Amino acid sequence: MDQVLHTPTPAPARTSLTSVFWDINLCPVPPSFDPRRVRPSIKRFLENRGYSGLVIITAVGVLKDVPENILRGVFSSGISLTNVPYGSAPDDISSNICEFADAYPPPANIMVISDPNIFTGVSEYLRLTGHHLLQPCPYDSLQSLLEQDSVAPEEIVDCWAETVESPCWECLLCCRDPPDHVFENFITHLHGDEHEQLLFELLNPNNAPPPPDPPVSSAKSLMTWDWCPLLTPPIDYFQSKKKALTLVFWDINTCPVPRCSDAPLV
Repeated sequence: MDQVLHTPTPAPARTSLTSVFWDINLCPVPPSFDPRRVRPSIKRFLENRGYSGLVIITAVGVLKDVPENILRGVFSSGISLTNVPYGSAPDDISSNICEFADAYPPPANIMVISDPNIFTGVSEYLRLTGHHLLQPCPYDSLQSLLEQDSVAPEEIVDCWAETVESPCWECLLCCRDPPDHVFENFITHLHGDEHEQLLFELLNPNNAPPPPDPPVSSAKSLMTWDWCPLLTPPIDYFQSKKKALTLVFWDINTCPVPRCSDAPLV
């Protein structure tokens, strides 16, 4: 991995801002490792490879599955927290990367810590924007990264002054509250009634009220081979279905085009 990271990097990128997106569920803080050491270790890891600019780190994941002491430790060291719905972390990381690319023009750097089998990356999009994506992408082991550095206890200090802004938290499940900078407010939010209700509806979609039946224009529309299981369709019925016209109805508001996708390719 070191050999890949030592490939030639544009000179301006080495002194520019670096944003690190960390999937905290797939690449958790190792057992017995002080979570306050994660940020200093990542920063030193980058410095040892020639990146001397400011560093922003965001932990993305289902944060209710992460012990509170871990979240408190990483947040206190200057790492922002982004809570996402179950199963959406890779997509949300990609979305956050695109938002960062829009907010910070090149030659800003981007590093991703995640599972390479899950995170597909946004390399092509960043190639077009001109941002520098640290390789390998994603870096697949937080533990191996941390093992390369040793931060003394006296070096675990308030690192907020080294960041572009103080760390904040946000919840992409509720999308109700603006980003906040108070950790206790985040814990209160995670255990709040609104958050719990939205999480319940997400995890138990079958308990939601069933949609109303569509209007039926005539009885004939129901009398099809699919509708009546007692009838045996003719042999050529399924073949004819494969050649028939197919209509696709797409809710573009609920399921929008991903930020990093090319709309004409949909």
